[in-house]
Amino acid sequence: MIITTMTNNYLKATSMFRMVGAFAIVVIIAVSCTSNEGHEPSRELLEKYRTERNALDDKIRQLEEQLGVNAANGQIPVGVYTVSPGPFKKQVTVKAIVDSRSSIAVAPKTSGQLVSLRVVNGQAVAKGQLLAELDDALIQRGIEEVTTQLEFATTLYEKQLRIFEQKAGSEVQYLQAKNNKESLEKRLASLREQLDMTKIKAPTSGIVDGLRPKAGEMVMAGMQLMTIVNTSDMRVIADLAETYAGTIRVGDVVTVRFPDTGDTITSRVGIVSKTVNPVNRSFRIEIPLRSVSPGLKPNATCDITLTEKVFNEALTIPLASVVRDADRTYVYKVVGGKATKARVVIGAVSGETAMVTDGVGADDVIVHNGVTLVSDGQRVRVVE
Repeated sequence: MIITTMTNNYLKATSMFRMVGAFAIVVIIAVSCTSNEGHEPSRELLEKYRTERNALDDKIRQLEEQLGVNAANGQIPVGVYTVSPGPFKKQVTVKAIVDSRSSIAVAPKTSGQLVSLRVVNGQAVAKGQLLAELDDALIQRGIEEVTTQLEFATTLYEKQLRIFEQKAGSEVQYLQAKNNKESLEKRLASLREQLDMTKIKAPTSGIVDGLRPKAGEMVMAGMQLMTIVNTSDMRVIADLAETYAGTIRVGDVVTVRFPDTGDTITSRVGIVSKTVNPVNRSFRIEIPLRSVSPGLKPNATCDITLTEKVFNEALTIPLASVVRDADRTYVYKVVGGKATKARVVIGAVSGETAMVTDGVGADDVIVHNGVTLVSDGQRVRVVE
């Protein structure tokens, strides 16, 4: 922005400078014509010319201040950066997804008509709370029937047991009565389990989300009715290319940015998969989220930044200083008041900083601001 403003000022001031120059030429011609018309040399005339010259000098100085350059020498204003060795982190940024470990899809274990919905979307529920009910009339009638049969079978069994103990009856009759009683008991227990299946309960505490069916509709066993979202145990999962398998480890610091909420947090890698996906040649990592924004939702996307490698003594330059020409990269070094084009080799880029492996050395001064205004051999003036 600063350099753009300076460039506009430069163009405007150049135009003004040309106008002043033209004005000066007109004055000189006018003076020449006047002298040719027969005016005698005098001190008054000399003072007049000096006054006119001083006025022109003042205007030239004003133009030079507006330009921010030495207009007479054609110097371009630039900001510079001094190259120095220092630490550099080679980082990688990838897309990731927010996941909730305790978010569970709720589905009935049996088919039937949905007769009652006890919750709505967004409602907080506790583990074991009743969410919905299926029609259980047929099961209830079955329980009543089996209960009556069991009562009779129990009475018959008790009588056969007393007779058998007195050695007055046959063992076969006793065993038949016992078997009939136990079979009815198991059938009754099975019916009660089926009855319990018609009561759909929350498998975990959380918030109801994605409620789909309505009361009165038929639902099938295994059909998802809703999801219970628990945000107390959130994590971020990401798939990384296998080229990073040897550099990313459990405990590595990672920065997580959530575009939806605008939050940025720092965490550590919690899990690194031991296998590589054969389809896309990637491996999965998990990052636990200790504290999250209330607006963060499962399945939201985020950006994670990990440090792949740390260089303790690297030569770095601002990425804005680099000029690209086809497949080559250059910078402009400032040497003796001139911009000298120098080819550089970029080893890695992190954010707005580039690590240079060849082309510049420590203490080299390169053009940072105004790099698009200069050319090889252009005279420049360093500005703060």
